[in-house]
Amino acid sequence: MKKIFLIVLILNSLSVFAQSEIDALRYSKDGVFGTAKFTSMGGSFGALGGDFSNLHFNPAGLGLYQNSEIFISPSMHLNKVKSYYTQKIESEKVDLSISNLGIIFSSPIKNKNWNRINFGIGVSTLNTYDQDITIQGQNKFNSLADKILDLANGNYINELDDFYAYPGFMTYLIDTTFGVGDNGQYFLNINNTTNKTQRKIISSRGNKNELVFSFASSMNDKFYIGTTFGFPVINYNESSKYSEFDFDESQNALESYDLKENLSVYGQGINLKLGMIARVNQYTNLGLSLQSPTLFNIEETFYTEIVTYTDSNRYNWNSPYNYFEYELLTPAKIIFSGSTRIKNILLLNADFEIINYSYASLSSKNAEFINENNSIDSLFVQSQNIRLGADLDLGKILSEFKGVKLRTGIALNGKIYESTKDNFSSENYSFGIGTNNNFYFLDLAYVLHKSKDSHNLYSEDLISPVNLVNTNHSIIFTLGFRY
Repeated sequence: MKKIFLIVLILNSLSVFAQSEIDALRYSKDGVFGTAKFTSMGGSFGALGGDFSNLHFNPAGLGLYQNSEIFISPSMHLNKVKSYYTQKIESEKVDLSISNLGIIFSSPIKNKNWNRINFGIGVSTLNTYDQDITIQGQNKFNSLADKILDLANGNYINELDDFYAYPGFMTYLIDTTFGVGDNGQYFLNINNTTNKTQRKIISSRGNKNELVFSFASSMNDKFYIGTTFGFPVINYNESSKYSEFDFDESQNALESYDLKENLSVYGQGINLKLGMIARVNQYTNLGLSLQSPTLFNIEETFYTEIVTYTDSNRYNWNSPYNYFEYELLTPAKIIFSGSTRIKNILLLNADFEIINYSYASLSSKNAEFINENNSIDSLFVQSQNIRLGADLDLGKILSEFKGVKLRTGIALNGKIYESTKDNFSSENYSFGIGTNNNFYFLDLAYVLHKSKDSHNLYSEDLISPVNLVNTNHSIIFTLGFRY
């Protein structure tokens, strides 16, 4: 247990890999993903139903199906991140994936009040982590090596941590004073206060997918209830390379160095979703859904490497692999929805979602997370998310476009951090088109996602966080068949 506490302390002082409140937030958040019809309306479908994505948000929507169907939704994503250190740098990443696929079974039943029992099974992406970030700028005041030196001082060589101080010592980034021996005091072999270039390249890959098993029923086609058993799976890999080079004044022949960090995460979870939709009249529906907290069992593997360069030599040292397990409980959600139909031409829906990220918590049999859970409680707040969607039946206006639907939507996610001044943490704007007949349906959607973030290069007590602006362009295509 002492070793785990030491690792957490070390990582918190140098990188984002073990800032567990960030992990809790990353795995608690969901994006606007799903079928093309669902995403083109901004994910606003809570009182409508009849779309597979409802199974993840309001399973009562499954009860509106009157036919069985099977479908698949391939997608393409272009992610761009701009970093603002002393230089502005843009990085981009293109990703191809399957947003979701599933099958719906609709079974009419002979009952005076209940019309049918429907069952759905499938897999959908809830969030994606594919992103490349490059941060670069000049700094003449301090260095990441200062933090490595702080970790080393006061420890004999055999007491140095395995991930930063000992690799730094073995690569001559830090060293003991010549002639003094192993006395627990070290110095830097670089000039930390001369002007130099600092660069960090971060590459993350992975996603959060959810396997769902859902059941729903309809009472006289006026009241719908449903439940979903969700089994989300997290796959996340992040590698980073931090470098310092182009020193105005070199010291002890050391010209540059790299710190490489690698994190692999795998998690499995379980949750329960309950939903209802009430048809108030032939034009208006109201919806309500609840999602329980998700309990994740998470496994992480982490290791580092330090490489130093002189004019004639290269030195490197790899840390051991550190493996540990912990549990994450993400917050519950509640969604209030309403929809209306105008002249049988225009369909509108609004969702209002409440999620309190400060209710997330971390636990483990091998370590306590008192500080991390206190940070979650103090940093995060209750977030109110708004989703608005519209569906226009173009064929009701122009007969030659019979069966063609035009869609648009907006999703505004409320602020997550207590300290932020912005009202929204992210924005999504979407557009789409679709057509269907009795046997098949085709839908196409475009989604623009915009958000702001920050990244700590090494330590906030030495350097301010670097501002990031994230823009994601997504195209989703859904092909489905009814039977």
